Amino acid sequence: IVPESLGNAGDLVQPPGVVCDRCNHGTLAGLDDGLCKFGPIAWGRTTHAVRSKAGKLPSVNFDNGRLSCRAPGDLVLSLSNDRWRRDLPAAPGHVSFTTTLKRNDATPERLLHIHRALIKQALELAWLDIGADRVMGPEFDRERDIVLNGGHRGYLTLMTQGNPSDHSVGVALQHWADRDVPFLGIAAGYWGFYLQTDSLHAEPPGAIPAELASVLCF
Repeated sequence: IVPESLGNAGDLVQPPGVVCDRCNHGTLAGLDDGLCKFGPIAWGRTTHAVRSKAGKLPSVNFDNGRLSCRAPGDLVLSLSNDRWRRDLPAAPGHVSFTTTLKRNDATPERLLHIHRALIKQALELAWLDIGADRVMGPEFDRERDIVLNGGHRGYLTLMTQGNPSDHSVGVALQHWADRDVPFLGIAAGYWGFYLQTDSLHAEPPGAIPAELASVLCF
């Protein structure tokens, strides 16, 4: 359910046969890969040295540089130009600086891809929590169509003002599949960066303070 490249060691796994091999190794694998490469999540993977399924240490590319992990706690930041770096006063034996990293992850195509990956995780979590009979029935046909085909309007809420203690948690997911409301929603936290969306609305159904989050619609 959660890619191994996001730290899943087998805690959230569906039994064989729930998803066919064609989807699992095709469309769904592509969605998982896109989620892992999404800028803020790729940053979290790299700074926390979360290895890929093949055991490779992560890195994240920016328009003006690259952050690489050579070993846990050993990060290398390469910038395309010194103008992106400004040195700050530091104690002897230390280096302190600020930098601006540029990357455009907010294209409609990329946002739709991440949205589909999150709905996939919500649907699979619902399968575990409320049972196969309901989730495999027509009640969740819309969610399956979103995951497999896309082609709809939606939103992503990007929240960066969560509980600082959550930075050490890694990945945390919460879904809601209460059919008193006609949609499936998910809130996902990745090393202190939070995403929220649902399978019905083109924008968040409730007001979100601008100081707490950014809302990206596609």
